[in-house]
Amino acid sequence: MAETFRPNDLSQIYGQDHLLPMLADWSEDPGKIPNCLMLTGPYGCGKTTIASILASRLTNCQSDIMDINAASSRGIDDARGWAEAARVRPFGKARVFIFDELHQMTKDAQSSLLKVFEKHPPSTYFFLCTTDGGKLLPALRSRCTPLEVKLFDLASTQSLLQSLYPGVITNDVAEKIHLRTGGHARDAVKVADVIKGVGHYDETALDQTFGISFNQATKIFFEYVANPKAEPYRRTVKALESLDRGAGELIDGWVDSLVYQNHPQVTVKLSELYQIRALRRRYEITPREALMHLLTVLYLP
Repeated sequence: MAETFRPNDLSQIYGQDHLLPMLADWSEDPGKIPNCLMLTGPYGCGKTTIASILASRLTNCQSDIMDINAASSRGIDDARGWAEAARVRPFGKARVFIFDELHQMTKDAQSSLLKVFEKHPPSTYFFLCTTDGGKLLPALRSRCTPLEVKLFDLASTQSLLQSLYPGVITNDVAEKIHLRTGGHARDAVKVADVIKGVGHYDETALDQTFGISFNQATKIFFEYVANPKAEPYRRTVKALESLDRGAGELIDGWVDSLVYQNHPQVTVKLSELYQIRALRRRYEITPREALMHLLTVLYLP
């Protein structure tokens, strides 16, 4: 299924044209790949994919690629274990540690990892993937070569979806999916894969998948953004509650759309909004609570 799609070659990478020349150069000559890379940017846009492609160019043995979820393995004991593993000779040409969600690692663990960076075999590589590079220790960031992965623009989303669903997904539908997912490629692929169950790719399929209230809720929300005094937020909340699925992700898409528009309140309070997003995804708050917070951030001092 398309929702499991993960590129394994640079030719399949979309939306990151600013990185492709350098990545192609590194792929041709893996000796140029820095030992410590930090890939930052929004979720679902290719950080871990790029890290995996580079890792495969460095090694000739899958056992030498260690994927680590720093959200669950985040303590100092974990870091000490990685330090020991880094000293072990690889089975092939190199050993690569890929850390996902590294910003969730404790400060003590980051300090311990810093020591590993300072003393490691030349054949050991560390690729750090994070949606919040500001939470990493400055000393850790300073030892890494930075790569910024960006949200997809409309053209990139259209190209990606049409490559996965050739001849069946229109530009108009891809544009609506792009708005729905706010430039996050992984979400766009999931949405396209869901509407596949309807049997066709058009606006009717989107409505059948998300319910007509999806369009209604989005219309009401952005009308409210344009003129908050004209419409109490109760109507926006009610429209959201009428959605039978995808309500939380819909809020995420609204936030991302406002980021694209450089909405002043969103820009100022972006880190706070992303923190609320993280809480919702850990099921600590409901989509309704997330929406109430978003409206509060936008229009209350």
